[in-house]
Amino acid sequence: MIKSDLKKIILGFLISTILFFGYYLIFDPFKFQLIYQSWDTPSYVVVAKSFHIPALVEIANTVRLPTAYFTAHFPLYPFFIRLFSFIGYFRSAVVISQIFTFLYFVSLYFLVRNIYPKVRLGFFIIPLILFTPRWFSVSHIGSPEPTLLFFITLSLLFLRKEKYGFSAIMATLAQLTKAYAIFLFVGLIFYFIYRAFVVKKENFLQLAKKFSPFLFIPLTLLSIYAYFYYLYPDLSFLFIQQKNLGYFAFPPFSIFDSIKSNVIWQEGFIYTFVVYLGTTIVLFRKKLYDIAFVTLGLFLPLIFLVHEDLSRHALIMLPLIFIAFEEIMINKYFQLCLMLLYPAIFLYSVTFINYNISP
Repeated sequence: MIKSDLKKIILGFLISTILFFGYYLIFDPFKFQLIYQSWDTPSYVVVAKSFHIPALVEIANTVRLPTAYFTAHFPLYPFFIRLFSFIGYFRSAVVISQIFTFLYFVSLYFLVRNIYPKVRLGFFIIPLILFTPRWFSVSHIGSPEPTLLFFITLSLLFLRKEKYGFSAIMATLAQLTKAYAIFLFVGLIFYFIYRAFVVKKENFLQLAKKFSPFLFIPLTLLSIYAYFYYLYPDLSFLFIQQKNLGYFAFPPFSIFDSIKSNVIWQEGFIYTFVVYLGTTIVLFRKKLYDIAFVTLGLFLPLIFLVHEDLSRHALIMLPLIFIAFEEIMINKYFQLCLMLLYPAIFLYSVTFINYNISP
């Protein structure tokens, strides 16, 4: 069964990749140029060439943004771009995204199978590729999200298996990918408190020792900020970090009062909150407490976030939807619905990519 499912994942991934990039290769007069220019691919290429060193940033800065701006882009994804830069930096950015997109599909398949061992996943690849539309667009450009989701999914898989050291390593790699991953640590703290003070089946010190490897997550974030401070002692990077995480405001849901330019389309924010709050509630109802508390830690900051691209910030929670609503994701009618909507998702992604161009 597993071999058959993996063959479907490989086949589905290849078909989707060929169709999407084939469109640009055959029908778009600019070929892959608009994909390479899609926000924030050029910025990650700048970091891959410079690793934030101001003098090197100034040389590589093709996007004409302030030097400190690039501290918004954490180092792991650029490291992989640099690793494969022999094929060209922009090609490498897109190829790395495709590699980690596929690895994310496989890792999430094994995570869902770990939680629901008796469920027949069938054409699980269809929602993996097409849900959500924002994921479909971001997974076909040079972006850190596929790398982030791969390491988060692996971290959750090892957490389920109580291999806390490996889980912490994967979570630390996620932190090296994007700043928002720090809220994964917040969720793990919630889970530790639950285990220590509600379940009370383990000695506190022994439990603390089990969870101690996860301290590498905030230590990694602090190390990155220390590196930025070394490069930018005028603290100019701090304003960028605020934008990196998005603007957090009180009270909750300030996004509806703060983003006036996008007021007509704010209904989409509601759908985002419904999906991810529903995910959190369902996971608690299913008593998947390890995953549920992590989900809570990721969701709570979302309601204070003020950012037009809320759906992209929320993608860190995407694997959790598949765990909470597995019965929907494997439902053949839902999969048929996504297939019938493929033209709409495809056109949305092409339009988004073509117009969301980096300077």
